[in-house]
Amino acid sequence: MNQPKSGASSNNILVVLLIVALAVIGALVYLVVQPDKESVDSVVDQELDQDLPPPPVMEEPEIMAVEVFDAIARNDISASEGQRYKVRISDQARDGTSGITRIGGLVTFVPDTRVGDVAIVEVVELKRTTADAVVVELLERGSDQVAREERRDERPREEEQFTSGQPDEGLTGQTFRGKITDVGREGDGVTYVNGKVVFVAGAKLGEDVEFRITEDRERFAVAVVTGGPAEPEDKANKYVAPVSVGEEYEVVISEADRRSPEKNGVTRIQNMVVFVPDTRVGERVRIRVTDLQKRAADAVVIERLGSSDP
Repeated sequence: MNQPKSGASSNNILVVLLIVALAVIGALVYLVVQPDKESVDSVVDQELDQDLPPPPVMEEPEIMAVEVFDAIARNDISASEGQRYKVRISDQARDGTSGITRIGGLVTFVPDTRVGDVAIVEVVELKRTTADAVVVELLERGSDQVAREERRDERPREEEQFTSGQPDEGLTGQTFRGKITDVGREGDGVTYVNGKVVFVAGAKLGEDVEFRITEDRERFAVAVVTGGPAEPEDKANKYVAPVSVGEEYEVVISEADRRSPEKNGVTRIQNMVVFVPDTRVGERVRIRVTDLQKRAADAVVIERLGSSDP
């Protein structure tokens, strides 16, 4: 009765052993076939490194040296747009916002500077008789008082003398004669009456002119030319211009300036040609004469009155 049960138990044991053996064999096969993870990662990293381009080599930017001309030590240089100069501010513009220096004799206005400043400036615009510049580097702050005294000591003594008597406290309406020693921001000539700066409309640098004070302020005065250098009385056929420097006229621009037709206009006052910048043909304007030549004059617009067309 017990013999059949023994045979069944033996079969069960064999099945269990077979399952265990298969499991062991499967584990051994998995270990043999599974690749090394570190080896795979290394291969992948090498392939990625081969695909990526090498990092760019950063080159240091080349520093361009800008030549600076010393306009303090040299007066034989010429001003050019975009060029840099070492200058000393020798005067102050009428509006007080800009200093005045000279580059090779050319009057140059430099904003945000004062008398006596030493700076590196760059010329940004050349005009007909002046230039504009900006400060690149301020080298030295000057003293207004010291610089003013230095300029006064440098002026010849005769430039401070006038043929008229000494002025009273109020200069308005008085007439003097003096030599123009500088040029203001707006092109006016600069002279002095008892140490006070006088801006003379229409006067040129170096001229000896007679002028009348039209406005007397605390720090400066404004004047107009009333007469030029005395001429010999026996000079025959002397031409008398129909206009005067400093006088105002209401005119119509009749033609374009051939030198710059897009910008400037021309009018005529009793057949005298008057050049008026920044005007166009047909425009009616009020002008002030700033320069008088033998057969022509220059003027500036002080008021625009519209077009002459009905």
